[in-house]
Order: sequence, then C-alpha cells, then structure tokens
Amino acid sequence: MGGKAQGPALLAAAGPAWPDDSPRPQPPTAIALFDTHDGLRLQQFGELPGGAVFHPQGEKAERWSLPGQSAAGLLSGALPKGNVAGWHIVALDAASLRRARVLAPRLSSVVPPDTTGSADRGGRLVLGLWFQPRPTLSLVTRIRRVLEKVPLVERRQVRRWRDGETLLAPLVPCDQVSLVATETPASFRLRFHGCGTNS
Repeated sequence: MGGKAQGPALLAAAGPAWPDDSPRPQPPTAIALFDTHDGLRLQQFGELPGGAVFHPQGEKAERWSLPGQSAAGLLSGALPKGNVAGWHIVALDAASLRRARVLAPRLSSVVPPDTTGSADRGGRLVLGLWFQPRPTLSLVTRIRRVLEKVPLVERRQVRRWRDGETLLAPLVPCDQVSLVATETPASFRLRFHGCGTNS
C-alpha cells in the first residue's frame, strides 16, 4: 500500500479488537509516516517528519497516537485535523494532512473505519504493516532524536522508537516489507521485496 511518491514510507493499520479484559471492542486505527523534510518544528528541539494517525469518526477511544502527539500539541498549538472516508485524521503538519486525505479512501478499503468490532466479515484485517525499510529507519531515527530532547515526552516512548531502529536496521537492504494478518479465515503473511537475489 506504500511505495508511491506521495505515499507513506510506513503505513500500519489495525482492525477492531476485543481484548478479554475490555467491556467493548477497540476501534480500528492506522498511522502513516511520510518521508518529508517539511514536518513539524518543535521549537529548539528539532523537526518531526510528516505523519498522520487515523481514528473512526465519532469514536472517543484512540488506540494509537502520533509520535510525541501530546508534546507536539502543547509546543506547536493545535495539530491539523480532517475527516475523510469515515476517518478522523490528526496530522503533524498541513502537508501530511493533505497526503492522509488522499490515502484515507484506500485505507478504508483495507480496514473499514467500523467501530462495531464484528468478526463476521471474511478476511477481516487484524494487523497490516507496509513499509520501505531505508526511509522508514531514517524517519524513526529522526523521531527518536527529537523526542529524546523533549522533557515532556515519557522515556518509554523514546525507548519504543529506539527499539524500532533496532528492528529496522537488518531490513535496510530490502525495498519493501509487508505483513498482513487476517481472521476468518486466520492467515499471516510476511513478505520481503527487493532484498537481493533471494527476495
């Protein structure tokens, strides 16, 4: 789903989930990182690359958030927002919001922004991940370097992005990696593209 010039370097999406200890389903969600150099400037701390997070319109619970979203909102004012194809989008910058608006209809075809959590749709997406390892590693490193300078950001968030660098580094020789898990029927596919002669 990634790989287009204006598309995301990384797109992660999750369908509705219903954990055993939860009284109601968790809504579907998605996050995209864009390989841009015109992201959100956080005062003296540096610049976050482009990014957007998707939640179903009208849903109060949010499963995922943007890197340093709380701090970014405090340091830069209100983040750009929009509603497209059933998704409520929060972006780090105006350019990311434009790209996310274009992406939203395609995202809806893969994981509908349906908050019912029903499991009767065949092939319902549990988790999808599409990314280009080299640009994604660069973005994750930029994010980690900015977040570790911001006192308002919890250290566990910084550790998460550092862990991401560790996982991505061995995949840099590949052009693209995709992971798709669905249920009814249950399936799991992990594919590596353009990793040399053995890809």
